[in-house]
This record gives sequence, structure tokens and C-alpha cells, in this order.
Amino acid sequence: MKPVEKIKNKFNALPLGIKMHLSFVLPIVILLGALLLGMGSVFENLYKDQINYSIERANTQADAFISNYLSNLKFIVDQIKSDQEIRGILEDKDFGKKRDLGENYREFLALNSAFQFIGIAHPNYKLGMFLKDNVVYTNNFHYFYPESNLSEILDSASKNTYMVMKIKDNIKVNEYLSFVTKYDIRKTDGNTETYAIMSQVDIEKLKKVLDSAKSVEGALMYLADEKGKVLVKPANRTSIELPDDIEYNAMRLVKLRDGEFYFTQRLMENNWRIVSLIPKAEAEKKSSIVVIMYITAILIMIAIVYTISLVFSKYYSGKIFALKKRVNDITEGNLSVKNKKTDASTKDEMDELYNNFEFMVSEVKRLMKEQYKLGKDVTRAEMRALQAQINPHFLYNTLDLINWGALDYGAESVAKIARDLGQFYRLSLNHGSAVISIAEELLHAESFIRIENVHYEGAIHLEIEVEENIKQYACLNILLQPFVENAVVHGIAEHPAIKEMHIKITAKKIEDDIEFHIIDDGVGVDKEEIEKLLEDLPVGGFRGFGINNVNFRLKLCYGEDYGIKYDNIKPHGTDLTIKIKALTIKELEETLM
Repeated sequence: MKPVEKIKNKFNALPLGIKMHLSFVLPIVILLGALLLGMGSVFENLYKDQINYSIERANTQADAFISNYLSNLKFIVDQIKSDQEIRGILEDKDFGKKRDLGENYREFLALNSAFQFIGIAHPNYKLGMFLKDNVVYTNNFHYFYPESNLSEILDSASKNTYMVMKIKDNIKVNEYLSFVTKYDIRKTDGNTETYAIMSQVDIEKLKKVLDSAKSVEGALMYLADEKGKVLVKPANRTSIELPDDIEYNAMRLVKLRDGEFYFTQRLMENNWRIVSLIPKAEAEKKSSIVVIMYITAILIMIAIVYTISLVFSKYYSGKIFALKKRVNDITEGNLSVKNKKTDASTKDEMDELYNNFEFMVSEVKRLMKEQYKLGKDVTRAEMRALQAQINPHFLYNTLDLINWGALDYGAESVAKIARDLGQFYRLSLNHGSAVISIAEELLHAESFIRIENVHYEGAIHLEIEVEENIKQYACLNILLQPFVENAVVHGIAEHPAIKEMHIKITAKKIEDDIEFHIIDDGVGVDKEEIEKLLEDLPVGGFRGFGINNVNFRLKLCYGEDYGIKYDNIKPHGTDLTIKIKALTIKELEETLM
């Protein structure tokens, strides 16, 4: 008999507890022993690879953020160039020449206003332009700077350039990464003059991006341009000469003036570089500590695994036998017998497995008992659904009987309100559908106003300006009526001094969207009340009824870019905007499915 077969036969003859013990211990001990032989160098390389991977990911993220900043800088400059008001001022043949103080001031106000309008849209950036030194307001240093500070750029052949500028804001001097570009203007007298315009971002913002990209404690992050000039450096660090012959996305050990560093860099689309420098001593210190800890942990694990497997192998083999017996009972169809050897107070995995198995058995028995009851519940639900269909029809038929009875007795006003009420509830219930055409939703609002005018003696005037091609589109049911009702409640209902009020509903199609406007001449609402309306907080009386609900339904159906917005506040009435997608009834129903 071969030695391998002898070992196999002896192993098969061992009790289950010993086999479990050996099965757990021997593979782990052999594997960990083999790992220990070459773990030092292998783990160090893995650690460096992990660092390199982390740096690459961090640099990719930093690249995305910095590229976004640079893209925005170019976009702002393009926005300045495309501004017709700025171009119109600069095209004046007398711009930049000596003028009286009043003309200079008016020119400054117009130009400053145009720059301010663009600046409001980009609060995280600065912008400006360089003017001739003789212009009175050229030392504004907010939007306007003297041309003498930038003469080398205006004289160069390059049209665009990046540079770091120091600007004093209040009492603090800040550094800004500035994107400067030439702007050629053809004057009204036919001559062409070149100006320099710029957009800026605070260097501190870029430093924060680089700081967040640090994957290793003590790492130094730099941002350099395509010529190797350092634009952004860590705080309290001087600029360094960065090597330019290092392979991108590969970590190498380099010697610099401050010592040895693990060097890696990422090339951006504009040929700028994001450079990471990790001190060699710091990286190796962490690597050595981790290797030592790992080896120690392996040795401790071997001892623990050996001891625990020896102690608990018999314990768990007994639980396996108990579970096997229970499975055999279930196989024989005996669902009621429970193994008495199970200790429900223990919390280890085997006990959880057994308890979960018992729970599964109890669930099977419970589901079997409830099967018949479930059939009855389905029948009962079908009856309720039938009743839900019958009840609205009973209401409609009753209102129709009131209408015809009133007509028979000549009570036209009673017949009219019965018709309006019947129409109002038909459109509200809408046969249980959440989708309705815009034409029917407008009819819903008209029915409500006609009913209210019975109470207010015709004091409410509703005007609807919606083109026929818009009425064919679909919207959510009960979309406009709650806002028309709130206009009445806020206006004539709460303020008896108001003798009449006007409500106007308009709609227009803007690309793939439809915007409703509901305008009234009531007392309006203030900002606090608007916030409470949108947050569905109590504001007294019936105010806010349904507003948050409608807004929630709109965002849930169409997305976060859609919903309601209040434009006017006290005391100018209310101008409410409702924005939805332009969808047909079929398209909206498919969206809600």
C-alpha cells in the first residue's frame, strides 16, 4: 500500500472531532508557514503598490477637481468676451481716453455693473480686466487693474496664459491662480485695440484639493504647469525643481534637495502635472511596522487556531449530529418534534444556524395554516375594490338626480351647483387614475371657482390663458386646484374687507417642459409662510393644505428639477410657478408605472 493511501485510511478512521481539528489546523499552519518565508519583501512590495494605487486614485480625483476649476476659469473669460454690454463700452473710440470726471464715473458704473453681474453667477471666482494706467478707476483692484502690471503678456505672442497673482483683500494678501487672455476689440473708428481680461481662483482652494488627495501622512503635493513651474505648493514649503524624466503614474525613488522621496505624478489634459512626494523614511517606517505586526499576528493566529480547534472540535461535532437528527425528523414529515439537546441560550454560529432552521420550520407551519385565511382576504379585498368603484358612481348619480330635480322645479341655481359639484368630484376622483389631461385639470379649477362663487356671490374672477396645443398634454391629477383654493383662502376668505379678487392661470411650453403660473391679486404671503408651506409646517387655518404634498408628488414623478416656486410676496399678491415635463397621458402613465 502506498504511503499516501495509508495516511488517507488512517485519517478516515479518526473520530469526527479529531478530523475537524486536523482539517482546520493543518492547512492553516502549512499556509501561514509558507507565507512567513517570503512575507517580508512581498508584503513591502504590496504595500508600495497599494500606496501607488491610492496616490493614483487621489491624483485622478484631484485632476478632476482642478480641471473643473480651470474649465470654469476659461468659461468665465468666454462669458466676459460674449457680454454685449462690455463689448459695447470697449468699442467706443473714446474709451480709455481722458474724459471729465462725470463721464469716467458713468463709464465705470456701466462696466463695473456688467462685471458684477457675471461675478454674482460665479461667487467662488474673481474676474477683471486690465486697463490703461491713465484710466481713473484702473486702480480699483476689484475688477480693474493697471495694464503696466501685465505689459509682458500683452506684448507676447501667446493669447492665453496662467499666472499666480498676489492681491490684497482688505488687510490680507491672497494668492490667486489667474487665467489671462487677450481680448481684441475693433473700435468704432476702425482701429483695433487689445485688452487683457482674466478670471481667478484662490490658491487656497487648490491647496485644499491637493491636501485632500494625500493618501499617505506626510506626503507633499505640488501642482506644476507644462514648463515645470510650480503653481501650487504645500504650506510652509519652498518651490522645488521637479524632475521631468520620470514615467507618469509610476512611483520611483528620487533624490531631491530635501532628501529621498517616492515620486509619482499625473499628467493632466493641459500638460500640467500633479506631483506627489512621499518621504522615503516615512514610507519605509510604516511598511516595516506593518510587516512586523503581520508576522506577529500570524504566529499568534497559529497558536490560537490550534488551541481553539482542539477544544471546540468535539463541541461542534456534537451540534452537527444534533442538527442532522432534526433534518431527518423533518424529512420523515415530523414537524412538531424538537431536539432537546439544543441550548437556546447560546449565541454561537451553530446555534444560530439551528435556531434559524427551527424558525424556518415554524414559518412553514404558519404559512400552511394561513393559506386558507389568505384566500379569504383576497376575496374580501376584491369586494372592497368593487365597493370603492360603486360609491363614487352613487355620488355622481345622486348629484345628477338633484340637478334634474332642480330643473324640473325651475331652481336653475341649485341645478348649476349640483352640476358643478358633480363635475368637481368626477375630475377629483378621475376613475382612480393619477393622470389627467391639462384641459380637464383646468376644468377642475373652473368647477371649484364656480362653486365658491355661489358662496361669495360671484366675487372671484378666474381667467385662463392656455393654448389649445398645451391642453392635450397630461399632468398629475389635482395639480392646479389646491393652489387656486389657497389663493381664495389667503385672499377673500381670510380678509372680509376684500370685495372681489382675480385669479389668472397661464401655461407655456418651454422646450420639453411646461410652466404654469397662478397669479392672484390678494394680500400675498411672506417668506416665512412660503417656507412653512413648502415644509408642510402648521401655519394656521387651512394655509398650506396640500402644497407640500403636491410639491412632493411633482418631484417624485418628474425629478428634483421640477416642482413649485413662489415668486411674489406681500403685499403684491402671489405669483406661483409650477414646472412639469411635457408628456402625453400615455407617457406619464408609463412614467408612474
